[in-house]
Amino acid sequence: MAARPTWKGLMRLSLVSFGIKLFPAIASGRRIAFNMIDRKTGERIREKRVAGEREVESEEIARGYEYEKGRYLLVEDEDLERIKLESRKAVELYQFFDAAEIDPIYFDKPYWVAPDGPVAEEAFAVVHEAMARSGRAALGRLVLSGRERQVAVVTKGIGFALHTLHAHDVVRGAETAFEDYRPPPVVEDEIEVAESLIARKTAPFDPTQFVDRYQQALTELIREKLRGATPPIAEAPRPARVVNLMDALKRSLREEGGDQPETPKRKRRAPGP
Repeated sequence: MAARPTWKGLMRLSLVSFGIKLFPAIASGRRIAFNMIDRKTGERIREKRVAGEREVESEEIARGYEYEKGRYLLVEDEDLERIKLESRKAVELYQFFDAAEIDPIYFDKPYWVAPDGPVAEEAFAVVHEAMARSGRAALGRLVLSGRERQVAVVTKGIGFALHTLHAHDVVRGAETAFEDYRPPPVVEDEIEVAESLIARKTAPFDPTQFVDRYQQALTELIREKLRGATPPIAEAPRPARVVNLMDALKRSLREEGGDQPETPKRKRRAPGP
């Protein structure tokens, strides 16, 4: 089945504009989902939308803004159409920057960007090639799901990838996680053995190896239960008891196929460059 675009509109660079289509880059609906079941009857529990004692049909439901306690202002679709933000219909590329500058922590949802029809293809290809040659990414704005979002647009293959971005004020700084941590002095020789271990485990980045092992195990659990078997309860992994860090590093290196390093002299140095 051909993918269906999530959004159609324009991409605009100054006076140049061309039609684009956004496609979700992440597939959904592939995970095992559970329903709520009544243990006594085995029937599925269903949620109902009610107002007081009355069940409300979908076509009777409207969106409302609570402007006072218990009082709501109805906002209709045609009201939203009156909002005249260009980002509702176009992605304005208003700033460019070195693609390596953006911190991945700001990335939210990814989309693929393709040209919308033959008329858009030439301008799409020209802007794409210019960005690819310069190594630049672009910032833009786009209204998705009732919100204006900052987006980053980067070249990817023959097209673009668009990432919605988290607002700066919702991204927590690292100091919130490390405020109680003070790096201790480290042993240079231990670092060298750790570097050797890292080198042994280094391989080309291959995202095809990414699988959801929990979903795989869950699928197998369901198959076992359908066959009438009672799968054993898995034991939670226990952290290894490290008595001597250097011994643990050298033992790990041996298991990864590394040579046994000589026992070095221990020299501590303060952490940092």
